[in-house]
Amino acid sequence: MGKRIQQYKLQQAGEELEELGRKLRVFAYNSDKKMINKEEIQRIVSNLKKIVKTLEE
Repeated sequence: MGKRIQQYKLQQAGEELEELGRKLRVFAYNSDKKMINKEEIQRIVSNLKKIVKTLEE
């Protein structure tokens, strides 16, 4: 049972990383055209910290 929960957490973390990767690519593309949005960077970093914490469990 514990192994399934761990696999689920890893799969979920992987999906979240993919989504953040997409957001970062869009953000990097858009940053060439306008000012960098500090709040968006903080949200992305916060989400990455949550994923790292999940992976460390």
